[in-house]
Amino acid sequence: MNGLSKRAVAVVLVLAALTVAACTDGPRTGVTSKAPDTRQFVTTSFPLWVEVQGAPYGAQAEGVDETITQAMKQAYTWNPAAEFTTDPDKARGKSPKVVMTFNGAAGTGSREQCEDRSEGGGPLPGGRVEVVASLCSLGDSLANVRGSIAQSEGPADPRFAALIRQVTTDMFRTDFDGDRSGIRISGGSGGGVGIGVGIGGGGGVGIGVGSGSGVGIGVGF
Repeated sequence: MNGLSKRAVAVVLVLAALTVAACTDGPRTGVTSKAPDTRQFVTTSFPLWVEVQGAPYGAQAEGVDETITQAMKQAYTWNPAAEFTTDPDKARGKSPKVVMTFNGAAGTGSREQCEDRSEGGGPLPGGRVEVVASLCSLGDSLANVRGSIAQSEGPADPRFAALIRQVTTDMFRTDFDGDRSGIRISGGSGGGVGIGVGIGGGGGVGIGVGSGSGVGIGVGF
């Protein structure tokens, strides 16, 4: 399986897993690609620029940017002094940066975001929010995370902040940080392509497709 096909399969499986989890009220996220240690790329980059695309609660909604930056700061527990800003003039620099595209077009991914070819959309029915977030550096993607909440009532809704925290955690965590709830993607050789959903004490449903390279999704609750 070549790199492009592997990326496409990963995106499709993440979206499938998010659909399976959509009946729940909390955020669901999936990591489609990620460098082993993304934190090393932002150590000296705070305040880190967060480029927000789209208006998940409409153009007139207030508090969206503030909720995003505060939730990211809360999630970035590895450095209590870390700061995030949606104002490029207040950021340490223009690269690296986090691009968050809300309710964007289908197929929006890290390549489009890091090459400045992505754009967000407006509100979805029922306050549903979909986000694609990428950590970009000099036009290259270091991490890509997708997430959603099935419903919400505005930027002050705790579910929106929880979505941003989980996306941030997924973007910057490493395998040594311990497990947290959410949807995870992993890739490797000699495995297969699989999606697994586990609930509670271990019951679940699994779908597997064999191939020379492995991509796996794990859904934890």
